[in-house]
Amino acid sequence: MKDERRVLTREIIRDKLINEAKRAIVGCVWVMCLDLFVFGIGYLLFLIALSPSHPAMIIWAVAGSGMLIVCLVGIVKAVKLQRKAKKGSFTVVKKRLLDVEANKLNLWRYLIMLDVNLFLTKDNFYHVFIFEGGKTFIANSGEYQYTHVDTAANYSLAGDHFFIVYYNDTPDKIVLIFSDKMHQYQG
Repeated sequence: MKDERRVLTREIIRDKLINEAKRAIVGCVWVMCLDLFVFGIGYLLFLIALSPSHPAMIIWAVAGSGMLIVCLVGIVKAVKLQRKAKKGSFTVVKKRLLDVEANKLNLWRYLIMLDVNLFLTKDNFYHVFIFEGGKTFIANSGEYQYTHVDTAANYSLAGDHFFIVYYNDTPDKIVLIFSDKMHQYQG
């Protein structure tokens, strides 16, 4: 019988890690542009209506600056991850799954987003994979809705094997997982 699993190599994983970093960079740049627009327009409107030393102006400027700093830090972190991926400083290990909790409600995210469609969107849910050795991988259900991660969360059982990927300098933080049922690793 022919093996129908997808072939997984270090190059494929490296490309996936680079794409994840690029996606993070684009997301941070998008939020930063939105931040500049919203806080810039708001600051100009406050400037017209209030004096420059008004407490509301100061709070608005500090909030906008804080958002910019968070975005810049996110960009720097993503660029570092991209460089690590390009250098190949990550490890792929086969581990046994101890437990999986699929589609757990993330109440905090639900309350922040004030999503009216609580059960119609997967963005308010997450998957928790617990592997031998105590390593844990948490994935947002909406972000991975049409990927192998969502499928693995819904169909995996304790005892299944996964290929886990982590950066060499942070071995306790899993960045990608691949089910052995769907992928065969040829490192």
